[in-house]
Amino acid sequence: DVERSRGLGDVYKRQVYNSTNETCSVKVKYAACTTDEVDIYPMNDWSNDRGVCLITEVSADVHLPNGTNQAAKSYTSSGTSYSEFAIIKQDDNYTVTRIIT
Repeated sequence: DVERSRGLGDVYKRQVYNSTNETCSVKVKYAACTTDEVDIYPMNDWSNDRGVCLITEVSADVHLPNGTNQAAKSYTSSGTSYSEFAIIKQDDNYTVTRIIT
């Protein structure tokens, strides 16, 4: 897990950081809400109001320079109120991890 400080204004946001050097196609799935799908450019993030939606999965496909895609290891839960995640590279693999605040 990645550590980051958070202000009180972030409580109702969901946020995904792409800490890789590649563009990532991200899906955020919820227990009872519509799935969010977004492309996040390298070293950028995406955020949106989460309201009461509990997150069940954050997945990412990493678009590699050779034109192929590599699936990151997804973050999964039965339904979490955690709302900050990061896509990280570890050796030659990618992982979606929860950010500890």
